[in-house]
Amino acid sequence: MDRHRLASRLIPLVLAVATAVDVALPARADDPPKKRDEFDFGSPPAEGGTKAPGTTRPEAPIDRTERAIRAELDELRGWPEQRSGQRAAEALFLRGQEVIPYLVAVLKNGDPAMQPGAAWVLGKIGEPVHVQVILGAAAQRTNASRAEVFFRAAYGLSAENAKSWLISFLGLANRPLFRREATRFLAEHVTNADAPGVLQLLDGRKAPVRIAGLQLLRPAGVADADSRLLQALADSDPEVATTAAELLGRGGDAAMTQQLNELARSGEARERAYATLALAEQARVRLTEPFEVATLAALSGQRGLAHPLKLTRAAAGVGLAFGAASSGDEALLALLDQAVIDVLVDAVGGDHFRDYESVRGPAFAALRRLTGKDLPETAVDWAQWWRGARGSFRARRPLERLEASDLPQASVRITVVEANGLRRTAEFAPQSAPSRPNVLWLQDPAFAALVGFFEGLGIFQGPESGEERTDEHVAVTLAVGNQRRRMVLTPDDDTADNDRPTTRTRLRFDALLEANEWQTYVDTDKWLDRKVWWERNQEGLEAAGPDERTDFLRSAIVASFDDLPDDLAKAQALYRLQRLGGRLSGAEAAVLARELAGAPAFGVMEKDGLRWILRQGHDEVRAELLGLLADRPEDEARRVLAHILMEGGIAVLKESYSDPRAGMRAAGALATRLLMSGEDGEVEEAVRERAKERLRPSLEVLALDEDPRVSVESLLAMAYFGDPSVVERLETLFRDGDLGTRLEVARALGFIPGNAAHPFLTRVLAEERGEGSGALRAAALRSMARAGHKDAVRLLGYYLTNDRDRQVQEAAAEALAELGSAEARFMIVDELMRGPSQADRRARLVDTLGRFEGDVVVEQLRRHLGDESPDVVAAAALRGAERGMGETVPYLVALLRGGTGSEKERARVALEVLTSIRFDERSPTLLAERYQGWYERERVGTARTWFRDALKRKGYDVTGFGLYLKGEPDETTVPLFIRVLRDPDPVLRRNAAKALHDVAGRSFGDVDVTTSPRRAEEIAALWADWFKDRVSGLGGPR
Repeated sequence: MDRHRLASRLIPLVLAVATAVDVALPARADDPPKKRDEFDFGSPPAEGGTKAPGTTRPEAPIDRTERAIRAELDELRGWPEQRSGQRAAEALFLRGQEVIPYLVAVLKNGDPAMQPGAAWVLGKIGEPVHVQVILGAAAQRTNASRAEVFFRAAYGLSAENAKSWLISFLGLANRPLFRREATRFLAEHVTNADAPGVLQLLDGRKAPVRIAGLQLLRPAGVADADSRLLQALADSDPEVATTAAELLGRGGDAAMTQQLNELARSGEARERAYATLALAEQARVRLTEPFEVATLAALSGQRGLAHPLKLTRAAAGVGLAFGAASSGDEALLALLDQAVIDVLVDAVGGDHFRDYESVRGPAFAALRRLTGKDLPETAVDWAQWWRGARGSFRARRPLERLEASDLPQASVRITVVEANGLRRTAEFAPQSAPSRPNVLWLQDPAFAALVGFFEGLGIFQGPESGEERTDEHVAVTLAVGNQRRRMVLTPDDDTADNDRPTTRTRLRFDALLEANEWQTYVDTDKWLDRKVWWERNQEGLEAAGPDERTDFLRSAIVASFDDLPDDLAKAQALYRLQRLGGRLSGAEAAVLARELAGAPAFGVMEKDGLRWILRQGHDEVRAELLGLLADRPEDEARRVLAHILMEGGIAVLKESYSDPRAGMRAAGALATRLLMSGEDGEVEEAVRERAKERLRPSLEVLALDEDPRVSVESLLAMAYFGDPSVVERLETLFRDGDLGTRLEVARALGFIPGNAAHPFLTRVLAEERGEGSGALRAAALRSMARAGHKDAVRLLGYYLTNDRDRQVQEAAAEALAELGSAEARFMIVDELMRGPSQADRRARLVDTLGRFEGDVVVEQLRRHLGDESPDVVAAAALRGAERGMGETVPYLVALLRGGTGSEKERARVALEVLTSIRFDERSPTLLAERYQGWYERERVGTARTWFRDALKRKGYDVTGFGLYLKGEPDETTVPLFIRVLRDPDPVLRRNAAKALHDVAGRSFGDVDVTTSPRRAEEIAALWADWFKDRVSGLGGPR
C-alpha cells in the first residue's frame, strides 16, 4: 500500500479521535447511535442519548436558564441579517463558557440554519480543541454555504490548527465547492510554515487536489513556486495544466515571461500549448505584450498553426491573436485575417477533444479580440458568422486616426479618479452612432472636436488598453468598432511647459457633464430610447437661457426619479435638485414625496429628501405625508413625521397622542422630545414651560401605551421635561433595551437636573464594557455635563486622560468645551502644568484646551508647539490655527510633509482658513512647498491681515479695516462681512462668519468650509436682518 493511500485512511481516524473529547448536550432519552458517513470528521456517537437543541422529541421540564439558552439558539436562524439574530448571538457570547456544550451540539447535529451563528459565537468563546467541531460542521454543509463564517471562527481559535485541518481536508474528501472555498480562505492566510503541507498536495492522485496545491504555492511562499508551476504545464490532466497556465499568466516577472517564451518555442507539444496559453493570459489580464518575435514566428509554422494536434493549433491561434497585432509584421497580420480565424473556429467546433475546455474560453476571447464582435460563446454562432465573413474579413489593427466614416462606430470613455478614490465615468458617442444605453450623445462636430482635443494630447500614440488604476488620474479610451486607444494622465503630467493636460482634460470633462447632465434623467415610462429623448430636446435646450435649462433639468429629475437604478443614483439626484435651487411646483413636490414615502426601505436618504421637500412649504404635501408615514415602522420615517407634527404646534402634538395609529402616537411623543431638546434650534423657555404644562399629563397616560414604541418615546419625552420621577423606569428601559434605546436613555438623563440621575450615570460609566460601551459611556459623560453636577468637570477630566476608548475621550473633550467654564479650563491647564509624562495624554489635553477661548489658551498652545512629541505639536498647531495663531504655519507645513493621512487633510484645511489662500496643488508635498514659499514672503502678517489681503484681491473695499485689524469690535465692518458670507469661496465665507462672531459677539449658525452656499446665504440673511434692526443709521449691507 503506497503512502498516499495509507494517509487517506489514517487521517480521518486521527481526526475522529482528536475530537472525541467534545461534550454533547444532555437529552432526555437514549437515542440509537447515529450512522456516520465518510465526511463525519470527529463526531463520535452520542453518549447517553445526546440530542441537539431544537429536535422534535418531547422533553422533560428544563430550568429557566436552559430555556433562555435554547430560545437564543433558535434566534440564531436569523443571524446576522436580522436584529433578533444579532441580539441572540450577543447574549450567548456574554453567557460565556456555560453555552459551549449547547453550541457544540448545534454544530454536530443541529439545524443547519443555526450553525453559522453558533460557529461565530463558539469562535469567540471556545478553545482550540473546538476547531475540528467548527470545521467539521462546515464540511457537512450543502454547497459549502456560509463557509467563510466557519473558517474565520476556527481561525480565531487557533490559526495553526485551522490551517492544518483545512490543508489535510483538501487532500481527502470529494467536496468540490468546499474545497474551492477552503482554498480561497487558505490563500489569504497560509505562510511559509504551511509550505510542507501545500507541497504534499502536489503529489495527490486526484487532479482537484493538485490544483489546490498549485493555487497555494505562491501564497505559502514556496521558494520554487514558479518552477513547479512550469512543470505543471505538462500535467496529463487538462484542468491542472490550465490552472498552472492561468497562475503563470497572472503573476511572475520578466524572467518567467522569458521561460514561457522558451517553452512555447522549444518544449514538448503539451508544454508548448499551455505555455502559449499562459502568455496569452498574461497579455489579456496584465495588458502587456509578452510574446517575443521568435515565439510568434514559431507559432505561425509547423510547431504551431500547421501542427497535426488540435490542442497545439488552437493554442497557437490564441497566441497569435493576442501577440501578432502589435508586432507590425505584415505576414503575421495577414494570418489574422483568415488562417487564425479558421483554426479558432475549428477549435470551438463540435468535434470535442480532451483539452477542449482548456482552449474553449481563450479561443472565444481571441475571436472577440480580433473581430470586436460579442457573439454568444457557441460554435454555431461563430461558424455561421465566419461562413459569411471569410474572404472579406480584416482583423483588428491598432487604431491610428479617426476618419469621418468611423463616427458611427466611435465612442470616447473618460474616467476621472480623485485623490480620495472617488471615481466618475462617462461615455460619449456621436449622433451618427446607433442607439445604445448609458452614453451621452454629442453632435458629430462636437464629438470630432473632442477626439481632436485628445489627439493633440497624444492618444493615438498610447496603448490599446491598460491596467485599471486606483491612484489619482484621468483615463481616456477612444474606441472605433473593435479598435482601441487609451491614454492616462496624472497630476505629475501637469507642468508649465505642456499647458497642464490633466487639468485641461478634467475641466473639459466637467463642462461636458454639466452641459449634458439632463440626458441622464429620462422618464422611461414615456421615452424608451434615450437617444430619441436627446434628439427631441437638444436643439431647444441649446437655444434656452440658464433659467429655462434649470427648470427643465429640475422637472426631468423629478419625472425620472422612480426609474433611477438604485439608492446611490437617487441620492445623487436629490443632491442635484437641492443644488439647483429654486422651488418645486406643487405637483413636482407631491410626485417626489410619494416616491420617497413609499420606498421599500426608509432610511437617511428618504428622511433628508422629505425634510427638504417640506421646507418648500407645500401644505397639501405635508397633509398627504401624515397619512403616508403614519404606518411606517422605520425610525427615520417616524422622525420625519415628528417634524411635521412639531411644526404644527403644541395643539397638534397633543392631538396626535390620541390618534388610533400607534405610529402617529409614537411620532407625537418623539416630536415632543425633539421640541424640548432643542435639537432643531433653541426653544424659548416660555415655550418649554407651556409645552410642559399642557403635554405632560397626556404623556403620563401615553407612557402606559400597549405599543412599546409609544411607551418608550413617552418616557424619554418626560425625561426631557426634566421629570426626576421617570429615572427608575428609564433604568429598567436601559437594562432591557437594545443599544439604540440605551443610547437614547443615556442622553435623556442629561435633561434631569440635580442628582437624581447621577448614580445611574456613574454606574454606566463604571460598568459598561460590552459591545457599544464606548458610545454609551460617551453619552453618559455628555449627560453628566449637561445636568450640571458638581463633580462633572472632575469626572470629565478623568475620562479624558485615562479612558482607553477614543469615543469616550472625544465625548469628554466635547463636553468640557461645551461647558466652557473657567473651572474646566483651569483643570486642563493645571493638568498640563504638571507635565504628564505620557505624550498621548498631553496631546489630548492640548487638543481639548484648544477648543476654549482666552489668552491662557493661546499661551499654552504656543508653549506646546515646542513639545518633544510630534503628536502634541500637531494638536497644538491644528488648534492654534483655529485661534488665528500665524506662527503655526511652519508646523502645519511640516504636517503636510510628514503627518498621517488625516493630519495632512486637517493641516490643508487649517492652512486655507488661517491664510485665506487656496492653492490648486493636490499633492501634499507640492502644497507644502507652495505654502512654505508664501510664508517666507508674508510671515510678518496675522490671520486678520491675511484675510484682509485676500478680500482686497477679490475686489472688496477694505479701507475701513483699521480697528478690526487691531482686534477691536468695529461694527462698521459688518455689512462687508455679510457680503463675503455670500462669496463663492468657502474659505472666505468661513472667515467672514468668524469675523462677524468676533465683531458682534454672537452667531446665527456655524459656517465652515463644508457649509453649502445656500446655508451660508440663509445665515447671511439673518445677519442682515439683525444689522438693520441694530444699527440702521450705519446703512444696510449691500
